[in-house]
Amino acid sequence: MIRNRTTIRILACALTAFVAGGCTTSRSYLPWNSGGPPPQQPVEPIPAAPVQIDPLPALPTDTPPIIDDQRANRTADGSSSEVIRPVITTPPWRRMMGRWTARDALGSCSVTLTSISSLDFYRAKTSGCANKDLAKVSSWEYRNGEVYLYQPGGVVAARLRGSENQLSGVIQSSGADLTLSK
Repeated sequence: MIRNRTTIRILACALTAFVAGGCTTSRSYLPWNSGGPPPQQPVEPIPAAPVQIDPLPALPTDTPPIIDDQRANRTADGSSSEVIRPVITTPPWRRMMGRWTARDALGSCSVTLTSISSLDFYRAKTSGCANKDLAKVSSWEYRNGEVYLYQPGGVVAARLRGSENQLSGVIQSSGADLTLSK
């Protein structure tokens, strides 16, 4: 048994040396291993189309340029009568975040809509809800002007529509009315 292992080891070493010896040759037929770049064929230039050089049309002079991204109503002498600054608006879904008081047929409770991401939705928390469907709400989404409240697993608990201070809709499973107010 020992003799067979020794023979196998000797053969393995010899095979390795044979393979490794074949890798050290300086002669190779591969293009990246040939010792230099391949000979280049001369390239004939392609005649280019004529280039037409025309002056650009003059800019209109009736409106002066706007400087520093500020839009201004300017008078004929160049003085500014009013500066209009861009209005920064809050995305609608951000206005829905916060603590809401939910009211349904069984009473009222607290629903908090957060901006913490929870897979495809945002996290929601409820407390003191007698309605079992509303008590299970764990996430929310604002889509197409509506607020969707979800239970674990992506089950829609309620759909609501309204303003940033008052939402009204229904609980999906029962069809009961639901309002949220800040």
